[in-house]
Amino acid sequence: MTTKRSASKSASQRATFSVVTATTPLTKHISLESGKLVSTSPAGRLQDGKLRIESMSPREFAAMLNLRRLTEINIYGVPKNKRANRVLSKRRFGAATHLPTTITRTVENFEWADEPGIMMIDYDAPEGKTYSKTDLLRLFTKTCKGIACAPVVWKPSASSSIYELLKGKRKRERVGVVNQRVYCFVKSARDIPRAAEVLHKRLWLEGHGYIKISSSGKMLVRSPLDLAVFRSNHIDFTAPATTSKELIASPPLAEVIRPDAQFLDTEQALPDLSTAEHQRYDQLVRSAKELKADEAAQVRGTWRLGQIKKMVDRGVPEKEAARQIDELIDTEVLGPDHVLYPAEGEPVTVADLLAQPDRWHGAHFADPMEPEYRNDSRIAKAFLLPGEPMIKSFAHGESIYYLAPRRIRVTVARGQRDSYLRRVVSGLKGTGNVFNHAGQLVRVNPSGEIEHFTDQTVGRLLSRTFDFVVKRKEGFESIELSAEDIRHLLGGYIEDFSSLTGVVTALVMEPSTGRVMSKPGFDAETGLYVLLPEDIPGVVDRPSYKELSLAFKTIFKPFSSFPYAAPIDQTAIISAVFSAILRPVMETCPLYAFNAPSQGAGKTFMLKAVAALAGGDGTVSAPPQNEEEFKKFLFSDLMSGAPVTSIDNLIGKFDSPTLASILTTEFFKDRVLGASRNAKVATRRLYLASGNQLMFDKDMPRRGIMVTIDPKIPDPTSRQFDFNPYELARKMRHEIAAAVLTIVRAQRQMAPSFSAAGSAPSFDDWNELVRAPIAWAASLQKDGKIDKASDGLMPALGDPIELISQRIQQSPQTVSRGRLLTAIEREFGDGIGRGFTTTMVLAAAASSGISRAVTEDIEENLADVLRELFGANAGNARMIGKYLSDMKGVTLDLEGPVSLQMNGTKQSKVVWYVDRIAPNAQKLGPSLQS
Repeated sequence: MTTKRSASKSASQRATFSVVTATTPLTKHISLESGKLVSTSPAGRLQDGKLRIESMSPREFAAMLNLRRLTEINIYGVPKNKRANRVLSKRRFGAATHLPTTITRTVENFEWADEPGIMMIDYDAPEGKTYSKTDLLRLFTKTCKGIACAPVVWKPSASSSIYELLKGKRKRERVGVVNQRVYCFVKSARDIPRAAEVLHKRLWLEGHGYIKISSSGKMLVRSPLDLAVFRSNHIDFTAPATTSKELIASPPLAEVIRPDAQFLDTEQALPDLSTAEHQRYDQLVRSAKELKADEAAQVRGTWRLGQIKKMVDRGVPEKEAARQIDELIDTEVLGPDHVLYPAEGEPVTVADLLAQPDRWHGAHFADPMEPEYRNDSRIAKAFLLPGEPMIKSFAHGESIYYLAPRRIRVTVARGQRDSYLRRVVSGLKGTGNVFNHAGQLVRVNPSGEIEHFTDQTVGRLLSRTFDFVVKRKEGFESIELSAEDIRHLLGGYIEDFSSLTGVVTALVMEPSTGRVMSKPGFDAETGLYVLLPEDIPGVVDRPSYKELSLAFKTIFKPFSSFPYAAPIDQTAIISAVFSAILRPVMETCPLYAFNAPSQGAGKTFMLKAVAALAGGDGTVSAPPQNEEEFKKFLFSDLMSGAPVTSIDNLIGKFDSPTLASILTTEFFKDRVLGASRNAKVATRRLYLASGNQLMFDKDMPRRGIMVTIDPKIPDPTSRQFDFNPYELARKMRHEIAAAVLTIVRAQRQMAPSFSAAGSAPSFDDWNELVRAPIAWAASLQKDGKIDKASDGLMPALGDPIELISQRIQQSPQTVSRGRLLTAIEREFGDGIGRGFTTTMVLAAAASSGISRAVTEDIEENLADVLRELFGANAGNARMIGKYLSDMKGVTLDLEGPVSLQMNGTKQSKVVWYVDRIAPNAQKLGPSLQS
């Protein structure tokens, strides 16, 4: 939930941020080399540190800066994992066994808090112009008048006020107060990135913007604040720099200004630019770039010649070197011979990276174009799996460089189409990200979505991957693959590619072996593509009972404040969370429906939160108009490859033969809309629904689990939610996934032979991965080994199979069957010796109707039931016979288990009898036979 804080007394407000304490100094080091000052960034030295959340007033913050230890740094975001207390480097994180409270300092693990925070304005003086403290503060307060009324802390940067020690204890200033920090205390840290961008643009509008030319000739848009620092995981080195023995750092103390003023409301003080202001800003930038264009071209030309020479010196032909460098300048694509400098190890080429994507995915590098930039070998990061390989660099704000492989030469010759297209297939398969999904060529994009190739997009992929040539008299000539060849490729060679079942974007466990799937890329054993963030919480091995309780509390957190109708509904939502996380590895899974007696109870909130855990984006679909349209929707939705389907606002009875089939089969086959072909597609997606007074009917009760909430107030829409379940679930997704797998693994380790009565037919994987761990944990809760249910913390646990049994017994179809069987048993009795035919049923109904009229029997008789079930067809023997055939073998709970059975034929008519199972007979579970 979001913590709400009052802003009425700003003097009592405190800003929230993170502090890391390492085992080694984390400040910058400045040395004197050949008469010049050299600064070394320590960003790569954060190998292991203790993490804590601080909440300080402006005075306390200024005092902390003045007493800062060399081993401490600030991060103005907060960890998404609120229990995190340790930060590791990526290398140590990957190599060590660690607790779920350990994270790495990457942007995936930090966020801006939705509460007061600190906007750090980093002023790096441009060449030829330096502001004093007074001028700098005046500049910002003039541009944003709100800053003039807010608490501010001023401090010089760590590399300011450096003196050279001379003989006789004399000092000579080498660097004065140049670069500075202005810490502005704001009302909401979450708005900092937007507000900073607005402030940057308003500085331009006030005439304080400029263009900086990088060493590679890039024209960089700059202002007196550095936009690159406004990331939730950015490090602020607040301690004075360490120096070599001939130097000394002696910066002024931090100063606090207006410490008791109200925190800055950035939304009011820095509103978004108007359309006219945006246009003026764009024009100012264009004009400034035009003035610098000649200078930038000259710098770029010098850089280009230098880069070509370096490649030629390494053995790359000059023509090819020039082509790759020109492509880099024009399109920011790094060619295969481009050298990269990793944070750890020897230099590598782009071709090296692409040849070993598993090894280099997520690795850090120096800036690809300017490796010497700030002497920082961790300023760029490689993203090789999945999608188009790229390197993202923050050397100048943010730049993306795509990586080009060494193109494969394919000779195109008339009459040899199959031969050269099979070479193309082989080359595309070698990229590791081209697959067959339901008979279509697809790839996985960086967001984890399945993208279908079109003629145009596959053409672009082919031109980057292959060098197609034809043989002429004068030699080989490069060509583009023809449109006809591309159509043949898409139409006739799809089966040669690996079949993609789905995409995994959170930790899951392979059912048969218990293997946690964390290796990125395509998993041939399951057909799943694994795409996980760089740093995710780990699965606890052999957890204690206390850790199991904590895991359930973590899972329950986004759902703890909902008004559940009964304790069993808390078990239902826990099983929904398990299913959302584990759905990609289960062949089949029940539908989850969220039910309430009226609108406004919060069922859609709950649905979207579960969808977020499955990797959904919160999109919901309208209820089906009819079964035919619903079938088309469901099939096209399956073809998209999305992880979840959410149907909102169902009312009353719900049944769908198509959905019932999809829920209990691994694959579904139908005709592709707009095409003259059928396709078979995997059904591994989570199906969710919400509705008012919802009831499963016909085939749905044994295929669905209902979660019912009931606020028990006249007008639920008047309730105010102080939290957003969807946002909380989305933020906690990987923490919850680790908790789910911790419980599943614990049950396999601690109680591998555990079994509960009965099973859900057609849901074997669900029985093993979802039902068994929760039912086992329910037995632990009953025995007091894990925490008892508590409001808002620990859920009430039970056996999820009871939820299916409950809906079967409550379904309209089951109720109707039960009424008919009760009436028949009253007329004919039970046992194989009490057989009857449909003719006998009609005769008994006629008799029971007369008896009712004479005796006014208050019990519901056979005639009443037939009239209500069949209406005008209550005397139709054929229709009644078909209904009885559909009931055959279905076990109902009518004051004990009972079913309808067949005992041969008599005069060409089926003989039926009521089979009441003996009380001591072994039951297969809670009324799940069919």
